[in-house]
Amino acid sequence: MFQKIVLDTYNLALQESESAPLIGENSAQSQHEGGAVPRPDFNHPEIQPTLTYLHLDSSMQLPEKLLRGPWTADTAQFLYYLAWMKLGIDWSHSTLGEVAASGLSQAIADGQRKVVATLSSPVVSVQPTMNMLRMAVVQHGCDKTIVFHLVCAAVRSLIESRGRQRSESSGTDVGFRDPSLWSFAGRAPSEKARWLKDLLRLAADVSSARSQFDEDVFKELVATCGRDSDGVEQIKIPF
Repeated sequence: MFQKIVLDTYNLALQESESAPLIGENSAQSQHEGGAVPRPDFNHPEIQPTLTYLHLDSSMQLPEKLLRGPWTADTAQFLYYLAWMKLGIDWSHSTLGEVAASGLSQAIADGQRKVVATLSSPVVSVQPTMNMLRMAVVQHGCDKTIVFHLVCAAVRSLIESRGRQRSESSGTDVGFRDPSLWSFAGRAPSEKARWLKDLLRLAADVSSARSQFDEDVFKELVATCGRDSDGVEQIKIPF
């Protein structure tokens, strides 16, 4: 019921606010003016106030419809916004994890960068598989933004799995020395080949050297292989 309420309210807000001011970086509005529903800027949740008419609660889970796609620009941004509001998935007591894992594969195939970054973020915490990373690199031409976020999520999963002394089966099966990835790098254009090799080497080093994955580790990965100058779209992820 919650999922339908949130989605219906979101759609209503968009419909009723086409002429209302946008809440964003240059606006301090957090309440309705004159009864108008503010037009939400879900693309920038880090500067977006919590929209009280969505009635969000930290115990709520992400709506299944947003996890499985297909995604429009609006629904991808709304998923991103909800993750920033700390809505995730109950992996132990729901089947949404399976839906989200399938959704991550679909988002890779569809080239949905923001969805990939959101689903693989620490808040939602879908663990990418080796097949997902191979698909992104080999089958879909190595979109740098998508590959970068998948690798970051794999690094996080490997670090957390080791830190919590969990069995290998409970973590990602991604290997940064996978022959198919390096074979692709060997035949890719020189700039993309260099970037991919650097990313794989850094990921292997970081995942073996760090005992905790946090925002500083993510920033380290961004600073080395996730910059605008590397051709990676800057998508901030929630922690």
